[in-house]
Amino acid sequence: MTDRPKVGAGYIAMLMLGGCGAFMAYITVLAFSLAVRVDALAPGRPEYLGYLAGLGGVVSLISGPVVGVISDRVRTRFGRRRPVLVTGAVVGTAALAVIGLAPNLGVLAVGWVLTVLGWSAAMSSITALQADKLPGNQRGTVAGFTGFAQQGAPVLGVVVAGLLAHHGVLLTLVPGLIGLVLLLPLVLFAAETDTRSAVFDDPLSMRTIARKYRYNPRRYPDFSWQWLGKFCFYGGLALATTFQTFFLAHRLELEVVEVAHTVAWISLTGVTATTFGSIGAGYLSDRLGRRRVFILVAAIVYACGATTYAFAPNLAVFMVAACLCNFGIGAFAAVDQAITLDLLPDLREAGRFMAIAGLAHTVSRSTAPLIAPLVLAVGGGDNFTVLYLIAGSLVLLGGFVIRFRVKGVR
Repeated sequence: MTDRPKVGAGYIAMLMLGGCGAFMAYITVLAFSLAVRVDALAPGRPEYLGYLAGLGGVVSLISGPVVGVISDRVRTRFGRRRPVLVTGAVVGTAALAVIGLAPNLGVLAVGWVLTVLGWSAAMSSITALQADKLPGNQRGTVAGFTGFAQQGAPVLGVVVAGLLAHHGVLLTLVPGLIGLVLLLPLVLFAAETDTRSAVFDDPLSMRTIARKYRYNPRRYPDFSWQWLGKFCFYGGLALATTFQTFFLAHRLELEVVEVAHTVAWISLTGVTATTFGSIGAGYLSDRLGRRRVFILVAAIVYACGATTYAFAPNLAVFMVAACLCNFGIGAFAAVDQAITLDLLPDLREAGRFMAIAGLAHTVSRSTAPLIAPLVLAVGGGDNFTVLYLIAGSLVLLGGFVIRFRVKGVR
């Protein structure tokens, strides 16, 4: 809604810090720490990482709409989003300790499921806050800044995890604790409207929640095409990033635990590109009143980066590929977020519809890692070249779907 008052720089800064904290706690585990723990408990079996990542995606798929519906209906003096945010962050941090202390793959899986439940709830609450607060002419810009913070989070997280790679539970727990600290300003100072007097047409029950899972794509065609494009983009991204640690170890002939510093340097190289992609595309999409063209450009740039990754012979080329991919991710994430907010069917149920939009991310994240072992097995095993080429193709497809099928935004 353009008639909403603009949010100030302080609120944007709190969103950035909160998003950075939540993403660092969660993505660090997925990008590095989980691979280290899998390698320690099941050496030489990288496919188990794919299975765990897929399990996490399934859990997020089931829990996402539930959390969204509940957060829409929370009635407290502190508002409806922050209680869910705090609960999720606390559960997620405790689960990181379980991952770090897990004596076997079964306990590791339990810790990972709880991590997904907790930190997914925290991240969805931050996104719902944006749907509640932002006017239409600030959505791209704010999404650019928060997207930049979220993309920078894994860099900080992997650097910290790399320093603690041989220190057991600290490897997983410390990034989570840093994430909690970064969330504090948003929790303490981002005031929400008192919702204790809120009235709803139907009581919250399992039947109500189950009914909220129903969604008719034909009723909201633009929102549905946007969902499909997002699914393709993040499916390609999941194929590439889930196995990045093993990919680098394979190409550079290193032990998995030794890759942390390489991942950190590659990620750090991409920070500038992410900044330009996220903040630049988000701001320009607000300024020009156009969003879809930036999505297509982002997809093309990422596909070029994934192709470069596929054939990269050394670290220098990896860094070039990282710059291209990070620019594409930053630009897509910012503008995609703005488009999603623009197309929300009902702002009164922002949590529900943001959760449905988020399923595009979680479904792709759950299915892509399960398919990846089959791709890696092509030609005798560890075929990362084919994996990255398919990843780039999926991303490109997502860009074309949004550019040419979504009509509700320019």
